[in-house]
Amino acid sequence: MFTYQYIRNEVKRRIKSQPATMIPPWVLDYIMKHIVDLPAGSIVVELGTFVGGTTVHITNANSNVVIHTYDNNQFDKYVDNPMLLHMRNIYDLPLLQASDIIEIQRLHLEDYDNIVMHVDDTTNIAETDI
Repeated sequence: MFTYQYIRNEVKRRIKSQPATMIPPWVLDYIMKHIVDLPAGSIVVELGTFVGGTTVHITNANSNVVIHTYDNNQFDKYVDNPMLLHMRNIYDLPLLQASDIIEIQRLHLEDYDNIVMHVDDTTNIAETDI
């Protein structure tokens, strides 16, 4: 169960206002400058969704692209992960646990029709999946 289920909508509002990403701002800016120019229907493949913040930045830059994002979603090893610590801080969720990461990912991605989430070992990606 999501630790913050009782304030899920408020957590979602916080996430929408600041999607979580570990990509340095200058790198994110560089990537988005190229994403914004992609023609409608372009396919973007992201390996390593984690919580989906970068995916949201991509769709916010160009909502006309289709994003296939892949992750194995094995978050049980992330007890002291820097991203978990970062999210506790930026979203003011001091009790956030590794077991909550799937819900944080869902909160990032659930409202976007142009995002296709794939949960699998990325070594098994086939062109037919995209």
